[in-house]
Amino acid sequence: MAQQPEYQGFGYQAYQFADVGDFGVSRSTRNPLTGITKPSFEKVARLHFARRNVSVSDRFNAGGTEQQDTVMIVIRHNKQLSNLNEPVFAKLDNKLYKCVSYSVNDSTYNAVDLLTLQHISKVG
Repeated sequence: MAQQPEYQGFGYQAYQFADVGDFGVSRSTRNPLTGITKPSFEKVARLHFARRNVSVSDRFNAGGTEQQDTVMIVIRHNKQLSNLNEPVFAKLDNKLYKCVSYSVNDSTYNAVDLLTLQHISKVG
């Protein structure tokens, strides 16, 4: 049997998925008054997630890279979200994040996906 990725081995329990967030994509919306289009957040799914603790050595290794100020979360595998061919965004605790890494695992019925999110100020 193939070895599972490190984050799959923790055996997340249902109670750990206590937080809820909106996950979606960027869509251009047109202002009917001015005719100007601008990117906005379009919700694709509302999902429960578990926060994943990042070790001190992980933080140290990420220092000075684009992974420096990131948050890691775990969601139950979501086929609709994992099949998107465009960047995924998340709204968690009234903050907007861009998914910089989406590790998909659909090998079992209770598989989880690992998302690395970076805080951003606006979609687009």
